[in-house]
Amino acid sequence: MFGGNNLEKTQRFGDKKKASKILPYATSKKADERAAAATALGNTSNDDSCNALIRLLRDPEMAVCINAAGALKKMGRSSAIEHLRQAARNSTNETFKAACSDAAASLTKSGKM
Repeated sequence: MFGGNNLEKTQRFGDKKKASKILPYATSKKADERAAAATALGNTSNDDSCNALIRLLRDPEMAVCINAAGALKKMGRSSAIEHLRQAARNSTNETFKAACSDAAASLTKSGKM
């Protein structure tokens, strides 16, 4: 669908904060591309990126979910706090629960909007 080395492309787009170039990877059929997109979106700050990360908290692949939680923490938007708390409450995966709880606590302390 995307051609070339998609994981490297996603990383480069994240380094350049090009959310519009990263967002298509967030809906890829490949879990590794969604996971890379989640990480890269943490370098951006627009509403579309935040919303995509919130959706990725419910991805069927746990690596994607964990990356999304870390990216939301990095993004620093307090609007994600309740989504992270809910994801932690609904999960049975302890690593994911810890990532969500850590991100929510960090965002609560920072108070960023």
